[in-house]
Amino acid sequence: MHDLGVDAYRFSIAWSRVLPKGRFGEVNSEGIEFYNNIIDVLLVRGYLSGAYLPSRFSYPFGNCSHGDSALEPYIVTHNLVLSRATAAETYRKFVDPLVYGDYPPEMRQVLGSRLPTFSAEERKKLLELKLDFIGVNYYTTLYVKDCMFSSCTSPYSLGDASVYLTGEKDGVYIGEQTAASAFFIVPRGMEGIVTYVKERYNNTPMFITENGYAQPASAVNDSLNDTKRIEYHEKYLAVLSDVVRYI
Repeated sequence: MHDLGVDAYRFSIAWSRVLPKGRFGEVNSEGIEFYNNIIDVLLVRGYLSGAYLPSRFSYPFGNCSHGDSALEPYIVTHNLVLSRATAAETYRKFVDPLVYGDYPPEMRQVLGSRLPTFSAEERKKLLELKLDFIGVNYYTTLYVKDCMFSSCTSPYSLGDASVYLTGEKDGVYIGEQTAASAFFIVPRGMEGIVTYVKERYNNTPMFITENGYAQPASAVNDSLNDTKRIEYHEKYLAVLSDVVRYI
């Protein structure tokens, strides 16, 4: 990795390696040693710890003196799309180029010259390598307010999308709130996302790859009596069953 000139490495801890029996067993010393060795080598090679890419997060995501957070993410994802076309691998981000050979016109209108363009040969390659399926990670639904043509009182809007996300409207939540403050139980949202993906991407095969209920931390016995989680999945699966049957 160092020889390739890679200047950042993101990794996660596989807790099953550290706690193979969960809260009911001992810590696996070999797992701790494994991650200690990784971190030690990274430090020797000059990789420092941090939540973001080293010294490249500019406003509004950070306060680094280098980098351009309004431009560089699009260059990265553009190259990911092209890499997928070359290596026949499927990436989750920016599905339109993988189906239609280009970014959505709305995206080009908003981003202008900051959004890279595909050559005729690149577009041809994208269209030749069809998607096997689209994976959808869906947990919750929120209200969206336009911040491009309307005024938003909130100091934060979602980047270049220029929208404000909220789970509350006129003092009423969009659904029952879970332990994760921004996650609400909104089963009808499952119908919306499945229908949207089906219609926009020409009925490409689709899998719900992630979905789940945010449960509060509690005693083991309380966690095992997870009636809220069961209720959550019953409601979402019922909606999914209906939408698969009728759309």
